[in-house]
Amino acid sequence: MFKKKPAHDAKKRWPKHQHDLVHTFGVEDYDEYWNSAPMRKGMRSIHKRMIAEIKKLVPTPANLLELGPGPGHLFKALSEAGYEMYACDVSRVALDRLNVPPERVRQANLNQGLPDYGVKFRGILAAMVLHHIDKPEPFLVQLREAVAPDGFVVLTIPNIVTLKNRMRMLAGEFPELSPSHRNFMTPPEVKELLLRAKLKNVRVLAARRKPLHALSPTLFSKELILLASA
Repeated sequence: MFKKKPAHDAKKRWPKHQHDLVHTFGVEDYDEYWNSAPMRKGMRSIHKRMIAEIKKLVPTPANLLELGPGPGHLFKALSEAGYEMYACDVSRVALDRLNVPPERVRQANLNQGLPDYGVKFRGILAAMVLHHIDKPEPFLVQLREAVAPDGFVVLTIPNIVTLKNRMRMLAGEFPELSPSHRNFMTPPEVKELLLRAKLKNVRVLAARRKPLHALSPTLFSKELILLASA
């Protein structure tokens, strides 16, 4: 009898993923995931771009909520920049890495709703989180309700419609998708969901500062940053 591969084991599964005949997705145990999966190479450059955009949107002092801080790099960088940081993650392992007062963190499954912190936030950050959410549209509505009237939401998403993925599909091959993700949406679909959630002024940026990425983020950037105001 064949033993099923654990869905959370993205690191071990990835090398064979493109050759699997059945493509399954999702994380079953986020504590185990963060214990075994280091921050993916290249995320620091994405975080650097996010931090630069956040500083343009709101100066310090300001409070920010990060959803799914994972390894904690973005959270710690923004804390050092002078922001009052809050966090929510389903993984206790991830939260324990942050070293912040307990009243500013919540351990919760975001698929069961956004926890109440008793405050409104100037910004809510969700880096590589939306594709782990079962029902993205009501989730984005919750984010809009949790930000201050002059607040903003910043998302990063995997871009499934890069030129490389389009060419793979034309060749009859499965696109490069992380097996940890639960759902997949195109950038225009995510933008439409943000607008349906009554968020405004949606901008789509390449996650890294590269000439081709700047020319056409949707065509060339593997990850995208979406910014929207309340």
